[in-house]
Amino acid sequence: MKRFVTKIPILTVVLSAIAVLIHVFDPLVGGVLEWRADLWGSGELWRWVTGHLGHWGARHLVWDLAMFALLGAVLEPRCRGRFLATLLLTTVLTDLLFRVGGEFERYRGLSGWAVGLFALAMLELVGSGLRQGRLGMVLLGAAGWMLLLAKVAFEWLTGEALFASGWGDASFIVAVEAHLAGALAPVIILLFLLGRKGAGSKQCLGRVDPDNDFAAK
Repeated sequence: MKRFVTKIPILTVVLSAIAVLIHVFDPLVGGVLEWRADLWGSGELWRWVTGHLGHWGARHLVWDLAMFALLGAVLEPRCRGRFLATLLLTTVLTDLLFRVGGEFERYRGLSGWAVGLFALAMLELVGSGLRQGRLGMVLLGAAGWMLLLAKVAFEWLTGEALFASGWGDASFIVAVEAHLAGALAPVIILLFLLGRKGAGSKQCLGRVDPDNDFAAK
């Protein structure tokens, strides 16, 4: 029974459901839950996390939620520790980069988390390919992560979302800082794991074993 439960992407399902509920009740809760630059001074610390669950419109929600749910369903059961760490570090880096840039006063969207999960998947492909001696897997993962960086660079230079263009409300600006945070978070996490004896050798993709994901062997 425990084994069956660990195969269910529980957090992905819960977070996705919350994102939908926030959208449904947006007139009541949207402004209360979005990320705001003054959240630390005002003591409204929940915005630090809930800002990633709100969206500016239905199309914005559909694109972000589809990517987050798909990637979460694949990654969470296989490496729950790294999945959680990626979400947490992406949240931290997003807040930091927003403050460094100083452009955003408000933010909503799952896209930063979704980018983080995509980056994690690509880096795990590289790691799995190296361990299994499969060059094609290594090249696929490396190419995917490099293309992700190219996407972030394109958005930084143009101010437009590469894939979601035309899906959302044209009045909001693409949050490149959140996407950059997502692209970097798994890199930092995996470098940390590689620095621990044996931890960097644990395989994530290709197996379902979320227990002790950060434990060194």
